[in-house]
Amino acid sequence: MHMPRLPQPGADNGTWGDVLNDFLSVSLSGDGSVKPTAISSKLDASQKGQPNGVAALGSDGRVPDAQAPSTQAGVSLWTQKGDVVVAADTNMPTALTVGSDGQVLTADAAQATGVKWAAPSVNNGNELAWDGSDYVPSSLKADTSKPRTFKGPVNPSTVPGVVMNSSDWFDSWVGGS
Repeated sequence: MHMPRLPQPGADNGTWGDVLNDFLSVSLSGDGSVKPTAISSKLDASQKGQPNGVAALGSDGRVPDAQAPSTQAGVSLWTQKGDVVVAADTNMPTALTVGSDGQVLTADAAQATGVKWAAPSVNNGNELAWDGSDYVPSSLKADTSKPRTFKGPVNPSTVPGVVMNSSDWFDSWVGGS
């Protein structure tokens, strides 16, 4: 039985055209058009854009949101500037709306997505706060054995009793009230 095939490099010297034409004649007529029998299961136009059919393309060349699965990343998950996509469950991406200015994304197992927006925590157990006249707790003012964070409107290096460390690490000052 003769079976049409593609030409083989090095094996069909002088017969490439015949072998290739024989192969193409399975699907194409002599004029180059596709033979009706070459396509056994073409897509019916009525399936385009229908459930269990195929998605149509919008004028922008993309699948319209209404025809895309709701779990497909990139489909209506980013609706405003700053949105991020997180997983609510296995294969279930969901949008997390942007937090407020200054907030950071923080792990939180109590949240359905496992994360939330929150104010950054700078308290390393060595935080001193301005009470209106001094940084408290005063026991940390001269303790240079660990990094400290000073939160308040006054530069701690100008406050009597505060010893700033700059040899192994730098203490930090977060200005403001």
